[in-house]
Amino acid sequence: MRSRTLRSPHNPAVKKAVKLRSRPEKYAPTLKEPRGEVLVEGPRPVETALRSGIAIKSALVTEDVLKEERHAAVVERLTRLAVPVFVVDRPQMARISGTVTPQGLIAVCAVEAKGLDALSPGRDELVVVSDGIQDPGNTGSIIRVCDAAGLGVFVSLKGSANPFTPKVIRASAGSVFSLDIVLADREDFLKWCSSHGIPVVITAPEAEKTVFDFDYPGRAALVFGNESRGVSAEIRSAAASALKVPIYGKAESLNVAATAAVAIYELVRKRRAT
Repeated sequence: MRSRTLRSPHNPAVKKAVKLRSRPEKYAPTLKEPRGEVLVEGPRPVETALRSGIAIKSALVTEDVLKEERHAAVVERLTRLAVPVFVVDRPQMARISGTVTPQGLIAVCAVEAKGLDALSPGRDELVVVSDGIQDPGNTGSIIRVCDAAGLGVFVSLKGSANPFTPKVIRASAGSVFSLDIVLADREDFLKWCSSHGIPVVITAPEAEKTVFDFDYPGRAALVFGNESRGVSAEIRSAAASALKVPIYGKAESLNVAATAAVAIYELVRKRRAT
């Protein structure tokens, strides 16, 4: 395994990683500029990026973690692909890492968001949509659920947390790289749904019908709204159905990630049963 040890914090590879960490929104894909760069931290997300064919431009690793089998295997694969791998000390890794306990492996990846033209009504029978979800942990968790449930796409509407930031990538355990991530504004998204006959289904705690009672029409755009405000008025007015996850116990509510997990799996179950 060939790698290069970096001692100076002014090395271009270290400086680039620090820039991506300090201002991730500046370098991540956006609606206007779908190509960008992101930091990916930890063996599992980096493995997922490799499996998904994501272009990895460089990697930083600490000497001690190379003794760990999983890390070493990932780094070995990176070097076989001619990805530049740099060994840094722990203080430099701590400066770059966004976690309290750095995992000792960080990769710089080139990524690209998709547009609505990447959606296929025949293939993407259930499209999960973020309409203003702000918390990166919630966004990443929902993307991970989509991946686990066998879905192929996640739509992030303007004003939602960017799916390509390090916190979202970490919360998704790398599932961001397994799906087509589509960025769109609400107007264009609703036009796409209308032109392809895709019903918009929203989740709302005040809805009368539960996800378990819903007669799934075979395809839908399932929209989850902002943590405090819920689904936007624009999406709500276009919705064909509103659903809720029933509360049987004393809890006041479920957060959006928990609601999404139940709703997504229930609709996937209904689809697979037909």
